Amino acid sequence: MAGDVDREHEDTLRAALRRHIDAGEPDIVLDLSGVTFVSEEALGVLIGALRAQQGRGGALRLSHVSPCVKNKLARTRLCRLFPIPAEDGR
Repeated sequence: MAGDVDREHEDTLRAALRRHIDAGEPDIVLDLSGVTFVSEEALGVLIGALRAQQGRGGALRLSHVSPCVKNKLARTRLCRLFPIPAEDGR
């Protein structure tokens, strides 16, 4: 993923995640290194995908989390659902 992940891209994100979930992938990892903005709606899509994965015994993890996404996760307290990997803890 790259650029702004906002309301305009919400459906694209949802569809991409749904394809991976429906394919039965047990561990989905999203590389967010190129993301410059993430909206609350996009975070809602991530939460929905995480719940769907957990319901199937799978996982959804974030990797290479950009500073803007780290800040948004911290402000919304979603870092409890999406822990920042050690390599992204800078």
